[in-house]
Amino acid sequence: MLDERMLIERLISLMPRSPRQANTPFESDSEILEFNGGHLLVNVDSFSEEDLLIDKNPETLGYNIAAAALSDIYASGGEPVYYAHSLTINDLFTEKYIERFYKGIAKVLKKADASFIGGDWAKERHGSAVPYF
Repeated sequence: MLDERMLIERLISLMPRSPRQANTPFESDSEILEFNGGHLLVNVDSFSEEDLLIDKNPETLGYNIAAAALSDIYASGGEPVYYAHSLTINDLFTEKYIERFYKGIAKVLKKADASFIGGDWAKERHGSAVPYF
C-alpha cells in the first residue's frame, strides 16, 4: 500500500510550485496564496468510503461533506466564500437522493454565508468514471 505522505512528497518534488504560495506543504489544511495584497485560501477535498461518512441519509451525507470541506478553510484562518465540488455517482443514486444530498450541502453553505459556484459530475460505469451529461 502506498504511503500517502511519501507519495505527496514525491509529487511535490516533480511539480512546479508558485512563488505566491504562502504556506509550505503539510503546513495547513488549505493552500494559502498571496492574492491582491491579501490571501486566498483554496481547499480541494475528496471523500470516499474510507472516510466512513454516513450515506444512508443523503442530506446528512451532503451536510457532512460540505462541513468537512469548509472546516479546512476555517482551520487555516479563513472565511469560506465559495464552494465547488465534483461528484461521481453510480446507478444507486436516484434523482431524489441527489436532490436531498444537495439540500444538505445548501444548509452548510447558508450557515457559512458561502455560495455554490459549481463543479463537475461524472457517472461511474463498470468501475470507471465517465463524464455524465
